[in-house]
Amino acid sequence: MTVSNQVTEVGVKYLAEVATEIVPAGYKQTEVGVIPEDWEFRLIGKIANVFSGGTPNRKIADYWGGEIPWVTTTLIGGGQISSANEFITSKGLDSSATKWCKKGTILMAMYGQGKTRGKVAVLVFDSTINQACAAIELKDLNSNNFVLHVLNSMYEKIRELSNSGGQENISSRIIKNIGIPYPSIEEQTAIATILSDMDTEIQTLQQRLSKTRQIKQGMMQELLTGKTRLKIALPETA
Repeated sequence: MTVSNQVTEVGVKYLAEVATEIVPAGYKQTEVGVIPEDWEFRLIGKIANVFSGGTPNRKIADYWGGEIPWVTTTLIGGGQISSANEFITSKGLDSSATKWCKKGTILMAMYGQGKTRGKVAVLVFDSTINQACAAIELKDLNSNNFVLHVLNSMYEKIRELSNSGGQENISSRIIKNIGIPYPSIEEQTAIATILSDMDTEIQTLQQRLSKTRQIKQGMMQELLTGKTRLKIALPETA
């Protein structure tokens, strides 16, 4: 065997060993990284319909104050959207580009101030949306909680995909081309349940922390101004 062949053989063995170390048995390398062999790689555009909404003319009073919920990116915060902050009329709906989104639709903020862009949330009621919201209407709604968790985990990466310009934004085309890992529906449900339970626990702890801070603030006002006095045992005099 020539030196050249020996080098080639060593190189092949080395690359095989490196590949084995990077991708363990039972896993595979994909566009989203190493995932189990029985999981799939899916583009959002292949598993969902993606569209945005619009805003009725603010100057026409007949378009506003109706019974149709209308959601904006101010309500998108990573979890559930359980109520709308504005309502429009049927005239407002018909006269604008806003569209109905079904319960279970995931919304993504396409642009917005500060950290808003790239955030996601899921609707728990039927609603219309404005043009800054991208609706991700999954073809299988059983996947919505799992996909929501995946997109939440990809927040920083999604923001990096933004179009540059005067105002950075995430277009529908960009959203459709986001790739995610996609296990079976049964495994998706199990994963989403565990992560949702942890979110609930975090919210409970945050509420407890907020309440404790409020109690402390009240105690500070009382104790540091002398309005409430503490009983302190004085040392005995000789």
